[in-house]
Amino acid sequence: MRGVGYVTVYTYAVPIAGGIVAWILLGEALTLPQIGAGAVVIAGMLAARWGASRVIGRAGAAALPGAGAAASDRPREQGVSSV
Repeated sequence: MRGVGYVTVYTYAVPIAGGIVAWILLGEALTLPQIGAGAVVIAGMLAARWGASRVIGRAGAAALPGAGAAASDRPREQGVSSV
C-alpha cells in the first residue's frame, strides 16, 4: 500500500504529461524554457523517490505503513470492548 507522499510526487507529472499530449495531438509548440522546466520537475521527482527509497531501505520494513505487529498480536487495553 502506498502512502500520500508516494502519490503526491507523481502529481507533479500531470502538467508535463499534458504538455507532451498537447504537443503530440494538438501540435502545440514547446519552448526551450518549458522543456528545461519539465526536466527539472522530472529530476526532482526522481530525487524524491530515490531519497524515499533510501530512507525506507535504511529503516527496514518497520518504516512502511502497516508494518509491525498485527492487530491480533497487540495487547488489548483493559475495560475496552472490541465489539
